[in-house]
Amino acid sequence: MSEDVTYATLTFQDSVAAGNNQDRNNLRKRVYPAASSIWRQAALGLLTLCLMLLIGLMSSEINSDSDKLTQLQKIIHQQQDNLSQQLSEYSNFPVEEEFLKSQISSLLKRQGQMAIKLCQELIIHTS
Repeated sequence: MSEDVTYATLTFQDSVAAGNNQDRNNLRKRVYPAASSIWRQAALGLLTLCLMLLIGLMSSEINSDSDKLTQLQKIIHQQQDNLSQQLSEYSNFPVEEEFLKSQISSLLKRQGQMAIKLCQELIIHTS
């Protein structure tokens, strides 16, 4: 008994893809120009709104940055004033130092004179 084997190549059309292609073609035909312009206007409006919000955020950030800059400038001026006050106080130190040195030397001279007088009086009383 001989068996004959026959091979056949079958090609099936993808029914889902064919349906989608038909639906797309139908949608393209059904789109009305008025609906398209409405969507364009809505998209343009949303784009404008987003741009306005972005500009608003940027301007508020700039304002907050300028406030911070003003505060920093105030702090810098305060520190400069404090530094100039400290420098003026330190510049008076050499004058005060000379004054104190002269007072100390005069006090040492007086102390020496008083010690001499005390010794002289002690010698007078003991003799």
